[in-house]
Amino acid sequence: MKLSPQANARRSAILAKATYNLAVWKREDHDRILRRWSMSDPRFSELAEHYSEVVTRAFTAIINSYVEAYRLDGTLVDEDDENKILEEIKTMIDSQHHHIFNSSTNRDFLHPATGKPFPNIQSQLRAKFDELYGVAAIDLKLAISELLVEQKKNKNRSGDTYNLNVNNLHGGAQLGPNNVQNVNTLEADRYSAIQYRHGKPHIRWSRLKPEVGMQRILEVGDVQVTERDLEDAKEIGGDPWVQLHEISVFGPSVKRYALGHFIPA
Repeated sequence: MKLSPQANARRSAILAKATYNLAVWKREDHDRILRRWSMSDPRFSELAEHYSEVVTRAFTAIINSYVEAYRLDGTLVDEDDENKILEEIKTMIDSQHHHIFNSSTNRDFLHPATGKPFPNIQSQLRAKFDELYGVAAIDLKLAISELLVEQKKNKNRSGDTYNLNVNNLHGGAQLGPNNVQNVNTLEADRYSAIQYRHGKPHIRWSRLKPEVGMQRILEVGDVQVTERDLEDAKEIGGDPWVQLHEISVFGPSVKRYALGHFIPA
């Protein structure tokens, strides 16, 4: 990979954080499905969707980590590095599939009565994972394209200066070349759907419904709420800030987020 040591270190850190968040979500979602498991309904369909989502979040994390690294270096992904990223994604997908059907501790797709592999499940999930690899290749192309557009825009704006001082806000902020304006973050809270606290995006808990599932939030995107999130919110009380971890891919589609740390307001 044609990345500087600093950019590669950032890529590794971003991927490590995303991998940890994925592991937490994977465990919670898997437990949620198994709580509804029964001999008459082993939840094969839900489990297949669960593992498809695991693969999607994993390749999204890989793509995002590389994009951030190339953004830091101010360079573009060439064809050779694009192929290497796709090889990394393919290896991850193959590893996930192998673990599901070959690990002695994973019994998700065994017949509840015989304990033997359920017919056709392995080939069906393999076909789904192959389809997701195609999605990953498209998403990577989009990410590379957006990075190119972003760098061209940055070059075009390089001659303009923008100053935004945090102080007072009356009637909204105006940005433009050589423009200076004061903004009070406490007043700005009510106008902005997402606030950046310590460099990380957050929203108020009150923007979400107290129920498990993916929720469409105006001016934010789709936010995944888990049972653990509901428990944390209840324990903290009030209307805390909640950190957002992006799990969507680059491209024109709606952004998707998982919830992170809660901060009492």
